[in-house]
Amino acid sequence: MKGNNKMKKQITIYLLVAVVAIGVIFGSFWVYQLFTKKVEVTQTTKICNTENNGKTIVYKGKEGSSALSLLQESCQTETKGSGESAYITKINGIEANSSNEFWSFKVNGEMAQVGAGSYITKDTESITWELSSF
Repeated sequence: MKGNNKMKKQITIYLLVAVVAIGVIFGSFWVYQLFTKKVEVTQTTKICNTENNGKTIVYKGKEGSSALSLLQESCQTETKGSGESAYITKINGIEANSSNEFWSFKVNGEMAQVGAGSYITKDTESITWELSSF
């Protein structure tokens, strides 16, 4: 009987060691996953509110932001120059034909008197870009 109890004790110890070892393995794996988790970077899709087959873009002003920066935040653009002297040549793949078209911008329906990079918008304003002819 003594040998039988000794054998049961050893089996119990082996099982306990096996359970602890499995716990350590899974715990280590969990900690490894937690600290080495890769952050997946996804490309954000720009949301550009267009009308007239993409030839008109309308958005609200934002206190302290230029008309140009707001356009570039929401639409895919191409420009000549930069900052205050930037000239928009393409919005969302629609390019102005330099011989007879240009992208104009209006504030509350009125043609802006300065460039889009210089114009600082207000929350209450409506900014409109139109592919215009000359």
